[in-house]
Amino acid sequence: MRLTIDISRQDYADFNKFHFFKTKLKRTVMVGALTIIFLQLFLNREQFDLTLTVISSIVCVIVYVFVIYRGLNKTKSIPNNDGAILGQKEVEFAEDKIIYKTANSEGSSDWTTIKKLEESSKAFYLYMDANMAILVPKKVFKDKADEDAFKTMVRQKMSPLQKG
Repeated sequence: MRLTIDISRQDYADFNKFHFFKTKLKRTVMVGALTIIFLQLFLNREQFDLTLTVISSIVCVIVYVFVIYRGLNKTKSIPNNDGAILGQKEVEFAEDKIIYKTANSEGSSDWTTIKKLEESSKAFYLYMDANMAILVPKKVFKDKADEDAFKTMVRQKMSPLQKG
């Protein structure tokens, strides 16, 4: 299967958001909850005040969510325009490897480098490491049948690796 993939800044940001929610959300929520608990212990150390507790907790949650949201949105500015992530790539999913070619580079990866396949509503992510993946936006497929065929093909290429 051969695809022409054009990775935009938004595609890259979507990957970072997906990865965050899959791998870091629990820890982030725990840190936020502990922060609120310690804040409330500090604010209420002499006398408990329900109004102060509710207002400070709400403000803390809003600020925490805003900081996370802003950080995730800023990831789209990370890659360089002429770097290896953004732009158009010709990718061939061959029998024994994945071959890519861009305007200024080319290379290949054996199927053994693909550790897992993840899917969001916008793309497929072929993880090669803990936080590195081949991004395949769903917009490159004509329809749902093509998406399903791609997903089946990748799983078939990965299945011998997962058994061993």
